[in-house]
Formats: sequence, structure tokens, C-alpha cells
Amino acid sequence: MSSRSARLRKLLDLRQKQLDECVVELTRAREREQQAALRAENEARELESALERRSNLAETPALSDRWSSENDWIELRGSYHEAATAALCKAQLSRQRAHGEVLHARSQLKKMEVLQDRLRREEQRAEDRKDQRLHDELSQKNASRGAR
Repeated sequence: MSSRSARLRKLLDLRQKQLDECVVELTRAREREQQAALRAENEARELESALERRSNLAETPALSDRWSSENDWIELRGSYHEAATAALCKAQLSRQRAHGEVLHARSQLKKMEVLQDRLRREEQRAEDRKDQRLHDELSQKNASRGAR
């Protein structure tokens, strides 16, 4: 193995490691996105539940402090829902970035593999030419010995 091949092999190993790290990060990003989606769904249900309770409260005679506390509860649930939705958007963006990094790392690895294949072919051709030259020289020596 030539020094070029050894260096290329090290680079190929490095690119493979980078791809593996990117895939791990993508998996984590997908898990975070899933958790954020679940939180957003739970907060949406809580908000809907609070709105239903206030709607039911509107149908019955209620005290103003009860009505005020329900409004405060709805406002709180709304802010929780907004925060969960924002966290979901952030998680989705993080997953998309991680996916892009995986694609980039995969293309970099593929480039290195193509380069390694090209180098192997060049080395094989050089070896074949060397073998052919040796064979030709031997044939020429044998032919010149036979002519004497």
C-alpha cells in the first residue's frame, strides 16, 4: 500500500466516523422532535379542555372571580401551548439541519470512496504496465538468445 493509499484510507475512516456522528445526531434530533410534538399536542388538548370548561361555565350562573380565574387559566394554557409550538418548530429545524449534515457527510464519504477506487485502479494499471514491461524484456532477451 502506497503512502497515498494509506493517507486516503485514514481520510476515508475519518469521513466514515463523521457520517456516523451525523447519523447519531440526526437520530437524537428526531427523538427531540417527537418529544416536542407530543408536548405540543398535550398543551393543545389542555388548552382545548380549558376552553370547554369556560364554555360550560358561561352556560351556568357563575361568580366573577371564577370567570376571571378561568380566563387566567386559559391565558396560561395558551402561553404554554405557544411555547410548546415554538419548541416544536425549533426541534423540526434542528432535525432538518441534522439531515442536511448527514447528506453532506455521506457525499463527502462517497467522494473519498470514488477517489480511493480511482487510486486503486491507477496503482493496478501501473503494476500491470510494470509486469508487461518485465514480460516484454524477458521475451526480448529470450528472442535475442535464440537468434545467436
